Amino acid sequence: NAEALARNPANVELLLSLLDESDFYIRYHTVQLLTALSATNAHQVQEAIMSNPMGVGRLMDMMLEREVIRNETLLLLISLVSQGSEDLRKIVAFEGAFERCFNIIREEGASDGGIIVQDCLELCNNLLRGSPSNQSFFRESSFLQQMPAMVSLKVHAPSRTPLPAQKAANLLCALETVTLLVSASSAKATPENKNSNSNNNNASNTPRKGAGEADSVAAEIAAREAAAKEQCRVNNQTVLAQVGMMDALLRLCLGELAAHSVPVRVFALRCLGDLVANHRDNQDLLMAAAVDVAAPPDDTNSSNYQSNSFNNR
Repeated sequence: NAEALARNPANVELLLSLLDESDFYIRYHTVQLLTALSATNAHQVQEAIMSNPMGVGRLMDMMLEREVIRNETLLLLISLVSQGSEDLRKIVAFEGAFERCFNIIREEGASDGGIIVQDCLELCNNLLRGSPSNQSFFRESSFLQQMPAMVSLKVHAPSRTPLPAQKAANLLCALETVTLLVSASSAKATPENKNSNSNNNNASNTPRKGAGEADSVAAEIAAREAAAKEQCRVNNQTVLAQVGMMDALLRLCLGELAAHSVPVRVFALRCLGDLVANHRDNQDLLMAAAVDVAAPPDDTNSSNYQSNSFNNR
């Protein structure tokens, strides 16, 4: 039934038009139906949305709706972009997905928020993964400046209480965002590119006219794409270090005020490694960093507190 409904683009276009209805329940159930269709017929739904000039715009408007519709729309967008083409991811990003997600994250309390924060970060991660254009847009729109706060703990005294599961999940998603921006492995070919390369390799087994020239052009394009991704990664490393990400990661994984969660601390250390990998300035910054190994003091013990700090020089 779902396949029969999604097969005809006019049906999806009709559903998109229902998002403009004033009745709350019509909009809510329409988003639910689109999410169900996307789960089983993602390609058809994506094509119908992209062929509609207002398709993505309508979905962005739904993120400004009441919480119930907003949350359902987030699940729909996560489903669409996780399996979507690069073009769809670009459109969603440039239609304001990052801004809406970060507004929701702030409203929900950042890492202290509920699962909606995790959903917003997951959508951002799907948009950033393997996409230099979206990462450049993310960086140039000043969202990198907001990332240190996403991985910061609001604690002022040591605690042996494990982090709540949802808070740990939110921190892990935020750390994944950092990894996607600065990891060398994330700058490699996306699944689409890998499939394309595989198809080219299979096709090369069959003799064809001008094969050498075509392969040369393909190799040059691949080399340029790889260089663009690497330069984007280096730019991300530079800006994140400038806005305080290194200090945030050090506080998260080291000292008495570090996160009381092994997975979070391990992931933070991995992020720290990616942040300084093949980046001399960031490496120098790490070597000069100071980490507080004791809790912040009261006024009477400030001198003792200073002696409990160490410099990695």
